[in-house]
Amino acid sequence: MTTLSPARRSLSAIRYVALNVFLRCTTTIAMPLGSLSPCVAAIAALVAGGTQPLVAQDPFCPPGYAAVADSVAAQFDTHQFVFMGSTHGWKKQHDFQLCLLSRPAFQRRVTDVMVEWANPVYQNLVDRYLIRLEPIPIDSLAPLWIDTDAPDLWGRLTLMPAFYQAVRAINEHLEPARRIRVIGGCEPIDWSTVQTQEDVARYPYKGNWAAHVIMEHYAPEPSHRLFVIYGEGHVNRRGAVTAEARQKVSLDQWFMVGVIRERGTDDNLIARLGDPAQPFYAGTTRLLTAPPYPRDLAIAREQPLEAVMNAVVYLGPEPDRSMSHAVDLTPTQLAEVARRNQVKGDLRQLMQLRYGHRADWFRAHPNDIPPRP
Repeated sequence: MTTLSPARRSLSAIRYVALNVFLRCTTTIAMPLGSLSPCVAAIAALVAGGTQPLVAQDPFCPPGYAAVADSVAAQFDTHQFVFMGSTHGWKKQHDFQLCLLSRPAFQRRVTDVMVEWANPVYQNLVDRYLIRLEPIPIDSLAPLWIDTDAPDLWGRLTLMPAFYQAVRAINEHLEPARRIRVIGGCEPIDWSTVQTQEDVARYPYKGNWAAHVIMEHYAPEPSHRLFVIYGEGHVNRRGAVTAEARQKVSLDQWFMVGVIRERGTDDNLIARLGDPAQPFYAGTTRLLTAPPYPRDLAIAREQPLEAVMNAVVYLGPEPDRSMSHAVDLTPTQLAEVARRNQVKGDLRQLMQLRYGHRADWFRAHPNDIPPRP
């Protein structure tokens, strides 16, 4: 591993903090250009103080998050797979997941993350940006989250480019073998080659793809751990991805973390799990056995929480905010989305056609995910 001089370590740390300040400032809804001045001022102050000793700080972890993140990371000691719901636009969940990825407790255990919002067709491009740290403009990665099953969701979130910029900043501090690799977990459709329903039918749905990645690329090597950020409806202990992956993965290796994003009006319900005044981690022994549950855990319905999850993290009392529809798709992007919808046609008919072509879905395996650089 390359050893940096104290001066270079200090400068690198300053850049790391400065980027996080910028990301926190710019991932707000409809931010006017003039309101960026506090962000610029904060970054300028950091750079101006670059020759001064840097006070120890944790730039990616809001207060109270670090210990909770370390508790999640520790579950990789006894589980090959750890799952957490994807943000779908919620800022606090996004922030917590970046905190987790930034923690040494995570980095010494895991190098690979699979995310719901990314098309794996672009894996080589992502690896160049995140693993090789090539100087690629972040806008070049936009097809990752636009060429997906939900471009009106993922394509309109500032959180998507912010996630990759933050992971890159984290990776700048890690030796190449320990850099975090982000695997696309959405349906792997190469839209540049698709013209008909038959073309679409040769690709799996995203849940089938995610289960395939887990079963065929990771499960055969138990020491190869994977953190999965995916819709909780898919990956909870009774989810559709879970059911398919159980062909080759024991639930003993499947650790699902539920998330309570904010206190809201659930103060008394959250208090049944921990202190609602601060973030906390509630392991299996603290999970509730019967409702009522905080609204963010409603996926359990009338079941005990442990039927669908192994633990819960609470992200503190502060209100969360939705980042949905923070940006607009361009006219060109909208036209392409309209073309794809026209190609898909009747979705029931398409579903029958796709499952009829299931034998074609993974013909490229094991080369459907390129080797790590």
